[in-house]
Amino acid sequence: MTMLAGCLLANALLVADCCCDFSWPTAGGCMHSPWPSTFNLYAGGGYRQDKFKWSIAGPDPDNIPNTLSELQWKNLRIAQFGGVASYTSCRNYVVRVDASYGRIYHGRWEDADYLGNDKTDIFSFSTGKAGRGHVYDLSGAVGYRVISTCKRFIASVLVGYAQYAQYLHMYAGKQVIDIFSVPESLGPFTGLTSTYTTRWMGPWAGIDFTARVERCAYLFGSVQWHGLMYRGHGRWNLRDDLGPFFHKAYGYGYLATLGTNWEIWNNWSIGLMGSYRMFRTKHGHEHVRVTLPNGFSFDGVTRFNGAIWHAWTASAIIAWRF
Repeated sequence: MTMLAGCLLANALLVADCCCDFSWPTAGGCMHSPWPSTFNLYAGGGYRQDKFKWSIAGPDPDNIPNTLSELQWKNLRIAQFGGVASYTSCRNYVVRVDASYGRIYHGRWEDADYLGNDKTDIFSFSTGKAGRGHVYDLSGAVGYRVISTCKRFIASVLVGYAQYAQYLHMYAGKQVIDIFSVPESLGPFTGLTSTYTTRWMGPWAGIDFTARVERCAYLFGSVQWHGLMYRGHGRWNLRDDLGPFFHKAYGYGYLATLGTNWEIWNNWSIGLMGSYRMFRTKHGHEHVRVTLPNGFSFDGVTRFNGAIWHAWTASAIIAWRF
């Protein structure tokens, strides 16, 4: 039997099974929309909020203090847009690609340094604005689709690879605490334009699902578990003694999505979608070029305590099913 004949037979059997067939034509929005569909595409835009931090230990061989410096980016507000495209063959093999891009328009950063273990004996603290920069997400996956007997519920088991990035900026900062300097050193920084870039990448496995709750209304979502390789790159433009520094670590995380859409006309629908992610790393290494007052330079290595990233999104979407 040829592949074309096999596909035609599979479609015929799918139509013949009408114990609770929700694909019959109806008046209104879902008159012509196929179910289950071969090709799905949705695009949308909305609001995203990130919270991110990392820390390093001291240069002592015993990592004392266990937290020398901790950087945090708080309340990063992001305008984001993106989309997802998926194709399912007549034999229920699935290919899925999704991408998004966002601009950071609000946020703050904090930098705290400690002399004692467990974040005690703070000796320096500074803060400022972080409302610049951008983010992007890229992901691709393949898998297999399973359809319930009555064709009301669809689930796809997927494996894939993803990369996520944040381009973070630090500006308009001020020194709040500095116990080693005179009080006149406190206050705004002049010319602060420091940056920090992250890369979270690695394989993932998960499940996508779509349920037809009414003839024109759908509920969809996904759960993904990620294995992560983390890379960070920073540049403190006001520190002549520190060159660019690099972070490397491995970690894990999850991403959950839930949404709903309503068909309004032929194959088109509109809806809402929300997501939440939590990524974190284990201990790793920081590599930095250090320049002493006498001009001598060397490459320093210390323990990277790890990074943790929380993000949630809320988006309006428009979808097309074919």
